[in-house]
Amino acid sequence: MLDTRKYLDIQNNAKPVNFPGYSHPEEFRRLRPTDTLPLSKVIRKSRKSLMDYLEWADKSANWGFARIQRWVMAHINSHEIYRDHFVFLINGEIIGMCSTAPTGNPTQIQLSYWVAEGHQGKGIGTHMARTIEDFAFRVWGWSAVQINHDATNRASGKIPQKLGYKWNGTFDGDNLARKESGFWYSWIKYRPEGLPPGILQGEDPEYFTQVVIRSEPNEVETDEPNQP
Repeated sequence: MLDTRKYLDIQNNAKPVNFPGYSHPEEFRRLRPTDTLPLSKVIRKSRKSLMDYLEWADKSANWGFARIQRWVMAHINSHEIYRDHFVFLINGEIIGMCSTAPTGNPTQIQLSYWVAEGHQGKGIGTHMARTIEDFAFRVWGWSAVQINHDATNRASGKIPQKLGYKWNGTFDGDNLARKESGFWYSWIKYRPEGLPPGILQGEDPEYFTQVVIRSEPNEVETDEPNQP
């Protein structure tokens, strides 16, 4: 029988992660409707640093509060299976967002991420990807995690390499944002050997954010400034 205590703690009792230069611990949770106001501020502040590789960031120049609210609710109410969105916060401030999405393989998921202006280049993008990856393997039980990015987006491409992902080939992708070329790189990490079955095994993902893996924080690695 699986001893879940070996892998999980209730979030309130878990050891928080602190980043250099921050006086408050980092936390993460699923995106909520109440995030509309804080996200509207983050999006406006971060637009210029994100718009080269995120089409929605470029278009957000003309967004009012109601449009941002629709953007948030569209993310929350997405009915596409395995698509979910998580915000990362320090002292209650949203510093970035990490999303999961389906792939062509029903046993795998892919990750995407962006970091808010003022918090880039501090290892937060790497930490977000590492956090969701840990849950993907240990909690949800996925067989592999992919990270895909436009070939010209070197900043995003450094994160899977730092986390030990392996080269997975290229494909023709979107070129909707300003600097996207349409030629994409793919990276993959397979489930580590010896892990027990996923603890949730397909249960409601809301429970996903109520537990965190008990582990010492890894050494913080510095990202490039732009991490969409």
